[in-house]
Amino acid sequence: MVNIKKYISWFLSTLLLTPLLIQLPSLPASDRLDITNYMPELVDYTLSNGLRAILAKDDSAPVVAVNLRYYVGGANDPQKRSGFAHLFEHMMFNGSDNVKKGEFDAYLEPVGAESNAFTYIDNTDYVQVLPANQLPLALWLESDRMASLKITQETFDTERQVVIQELNETLNAPYGRTQIYLATTPFRGYLPYEHEPGGSIEDISAATLEDVKAFHDKYYIPNNATLVIAGDIDFEQTKALIQAYFGDIPPGKPVVPILKQYPLPAQFPIKKTDGKTGCKVGYEDTIIDPLIELPAVYYTVVAPSEGPDFYALSLLSDILSAGESSRFQQQIIRQGLASSASANLEANIGASLFVVSAIPNANQSLESVKSHLQAQLREVMAKGVSEAELARAKKRIKIGSISSLRASVANTASTLQNATHRFGSPQAVVKEIANFDAVTVADIQRVAQTYLCQKPMNTIITLKTGKEQLATYPGKLVEPIDVPIASEQLKPSPATPEQLAGLPAGVVSRTQPPKAFPAKETKFPPYQTFSLNNGLKAIFVPHHEVPELQLQLLVGGSDVAVTANKQGIASLLTETIIQGTTNASGAEIAQGIESVGGSVSAGTGLEYLAINTYAPSTDYQIAFDTLADVALNPTFGQPAIEVAQPQMLTALIDSETDPSWLAARQFDRIAYPNHPYGFITSTATINNIKRKDLVEFHNTFFKPNNALLVIVGDITVAEAKAEAERVFGRWQPGEVPNFLAYPPNQMGDTSVIYLIDRPDSKQATIRVGNLALNARNPDGYPFSVVNTVLGDGSLGRLYKNLRVDKGYTYGAYSGFNWGDNDIGTFVVATDVNQERAGDVLSEILQELKTIQTQPILESELSSGKGKLLGRFDLGLEDPFVVAGALANYQLTGLPLQEYQTYRQKIEKVTQEEGLKVAAKYISSTPIIVVVGNASIVKPQLEKWGRVVKVDAQGQPVN
Repeated sequence: MVNIKKYISWFLSTLLLTPLLIQLPSLPASDRLDITNYMPELVDYTLSNGLRAILAKDDSAPVVAVNLRYYVGGANDPQKRSGFAHLFEHMMFNGSDNVKKGEFDAYLEPVGAESNAFTYIDNTDYVQVLPANQLPLALWLESDRMASLKITQETFDTERQVVIQELNETLNAPYGRTQIYLATTPFRGYLPYEHEPGGSIEDISAATLEDVKAFHDKYYIPNNATLVIAGDIDFEQTKALIQAYFGDIPPGKPVVPILKQYPLPAQFPIKKTDGKTGCKVGYEDTIIDPLIELPAVYYTVVAPSEGPDFYALSLLSDILSAGESSRFQQQIIRQGLASSASANLEANIGASLFVVSAIPNANQSLESVKSHLQAQLREVMAKGVSEAELARAKKRIKIGSISSLRASVANTASTLQNATHRFGSPQAVVKEIANFDAVTVADIQRVAQTYLCQKPMNTIITLKTGKEQLATYPGKLVEPIDVPIASEQLKPSPATPEQLAGLPAGVVSRTQPPKAFPAKETKFPPYQTFSLNNGLKAIFVPHHEVPELQLQLLVGGSDVAVTANKQGIASLLTETIIQGTTNASGAEIAQGIESVGGSVSAGTGLEYLAINTYAPSTDYQIAFDTLADVALNPTFGQPAIEVAQPQMLTALIDSETDPSWLAARQFDRIAYPNHPYGFITSTATINNIKRKDLVEFHNTFFKPNNALLVIVGDITVAEAKAEAERVFGRWQPGEVPNFLAYPPNQMGDTSVIYLIDRPDSKQATIRVGNLALNARNPDGYPFSVVNTVLGDGSLGRLYKNLRVDKGYTYGAYSGFNWGDNDIGTFVVATDVNQERAGDVLSEILQELKTIQTQPILESELSSGKGKLLGRFDLGLEDPFVVAGALANYQLTGLPLQEYQTYRQKIEKVTQEEGLKVAAKYISSTPIIVVVGNASIVKPQLEKWGRVVKVDAQGQPVN
């Protein structure tokens, strides 16, 4: 995986994630925002073969994260082999001496582990998060592929096709090609950074098996890697395990860092000087992307990767576009002058990239947006920023750094890994905060003048049509230099008998999966519920590991609660509800809570609205005050509505360029032809909404007896109750319409295949599925197991068939909505090589037929249940996952105690139950939707049924 619109409720979205939180001792208020107090106990050492190991101890939860970083990334791609490091990342999952192809994830997923890999420009990371007792398994797997990767022509050819499909996914997305140019254009002529890690199809296609073997031998060696392990570990036992698994791997020839061979140029090309401003201009490119509807502008300038200017630029980007109180948000977006505007500092090891970008509203010109962006940049160069702005940015970064370090063991491992790579020590995490604190308003103005004017600023314009113009390649800006290689006396060193004697029997094995350590009990975390006299229900989950408080007020009613001709009312309401109350303007609300490092936002779900506030626990009262003021006293000012509506229309136009969005919307049209779940937001419905509709919706549904308050954070239950009573106690209850009394629904015509023609598509987007079951249906437990076997991750039959065996796609998955009050859907989703669309559809239909008619294997049943149970156990360690699950139970009318019986119900699932629910909830005549180039895919699809071409609005077309 290469790392390259709606708000989602942060509580309910965490149901998809399982980070694991770290227990810290209670701290006095004066120390709660000092990152020094959150640094874990560390051990940092290097093995005799050169592998550096960093261990971070946390015994609050029986979980561990393993992060193995190799110092090789896109910068190391050989000449005319761009994307090679990324291709090799894929090869690392295809077998080694003792782990056959496909077995890597097959060992991890049944124990509930999460495993992934990422290729960056400077490094490649391999990450596992798993129960702490399974640490021997992760180390066995990682060490085996470091020592003895098996590379065959067959697996190489398959993975090459998978990587090409992953690249096509990027190119198939609106602005996808621009994103590639954006990262590389500023570095033209500088070999390490002038190619995107994803590479090009031509270069990937030209790679050979010999290239791959040489790459592994050169870079995948212990003396070119750092292993970070964070979690519930015993230092001495872990050191012994590392020695046993990695110590005997021979070191390779020392690797000269590519950035030392190619020093950063003192200056990147200046193409001209702006006659009006005197500022330096770099490359100017115009990219034509027929997949977009809205033009975009991007400004980039090369910046340092460390030092005082780096920290000042980072704070400048925060002041410009982070949070509701930022300049771009308040002075551009909230004024209706653009659909989006942002500033980011993207850090690499060799150089960073300062990026400013914007997209106009549909009724605006690109030139106007460019003018507004440039005016903001000139303003900060001429007048600098205020002390208040700088203080807000510093506070946000300080609190964010603590959360980043301690929010999960995976975060801890990643943060320590990054600090070690960038600065040579994991302890640099603490120094970074001091570096931010040292920045002054004068520094901000100085770097603005330097990097936004005195350095060459590059421009990329992306248009739907017109003439493409790409800047001329400047030639090599630097030549490689000879770098002396320090002589290192490295050698392999196996674990000693004394080290092995301190380990339980069986946890060290080279040829077979090792035994696990004794398992520790995973306990259900504490939570409390309470209600106010006005009917407001509340769920409180304590979270004392980091100094923060997160609140969410969930209000029943969303677009499903209004008529079809008013769709979009929920989004318009949540967009404007934070833009002013009877007590404060939108800017004042944002500045108030963001001054302490907090935030406020609002968003929509299918059947609820959510207002969210966040604050450090040292200032928890402002989170309650802001939440109550926004929820109870909104003004829905006409100026805010007049800004938000065009932005919603623009977002709709933008969404209609996204093939996944198009496929999902068409799928819902057929699944819910006469049901509020299938109501469609359109230009007409958005334009139908007036201010009085927002006021009426708020008056109707914002009642305490129709709301749920979820509290997670570093306060006591007594404080939570007192604050809820203080800010919501006088909220008056009232009668609320039963919007959940849905009409009967039956799927539309499934006898045809629906095809949305997207002539410039690089892939075919496929959705296959049907109506399934609702949140209260107990069949959801066995169906979860069936779905896991079919398509939940890399062990799923779909993934193994379409990606691992055939290389048709980057991924193929299935899933079902088991969290709605009415019947949800079951869907198979994939994006595939268009030339194989018919073959893929055939394979999907066959897989569905097989799982409907044949019992799943006992081994698959065991693995599927193991994955679900492991994921559940890991999720129990995270208060946000627990809070999200409890809220979902409450919103769908299930007793909260149901959550505590999940494990037992999954454990009891049998093969017979699996077959029964598969036959019941997977249709033999499913909805089939395809988005792609009709001239390519339509002839293939016609083999499987009548194909009906429809437009983005679902209307048949010739």
